[in-house]
Amino acid sequence: MAAEKRLKKELGDIKSNLSTGCDVSVIDDNLFHWKASITGPDDSPYSGGFFHIDIVFPADYPFRQPKINFTTKIYHVNISDSGIICMEFLMEKWQPINLVSNVLTNIRLQLSSVEEDNAINMEAAGVYKADNEAYYQTARDWTKLYASKSQTTQHIQ
Repeated sequence: MAAEKRLKKELGDIKSNLSTGCDVSVIDDNLFHWKASITGPDDSPYSGGFFHIDIVFPADYPFRQPKINFTTKIYHVNISDSGIICMEFLMEKWQPINLVSNVLTNIRLQLSSVEEDNAINMEAAGVYKADNEAYYQTARDWTKLYASKSQTTQHIQ
């Protein structure tokens, strides 16, 4: 019951503040399963991209973190090919005071940087270490290919 109350409040708060570059919706009327959309930060190779994220909340949320995965393909050192996000604030630093809106904002902001110590996409990490510009160009190319407005509306279903 406490999780449902908390999720309803967080959902309402996000819906009333759309200026963050993030939006969410509930999947199949299941308050414990959300779809989020974030825009790529302007100062990043993901600028102009629209990225979809799947969020599944555990029954004991917020005491355990939600499972959060990108469903839009993205080329990033800290995001696996299957969309798993490996960023410090989502892993060992999870606390019940964390809000979904803050988590989504942090994910969006994190797209502007790379946490080499938390690399999960080793191919991208290798390119990043060897040739920054090639890494950023590939990220821009993938954004155009997979996260353009026309591409993401095809994958929303």
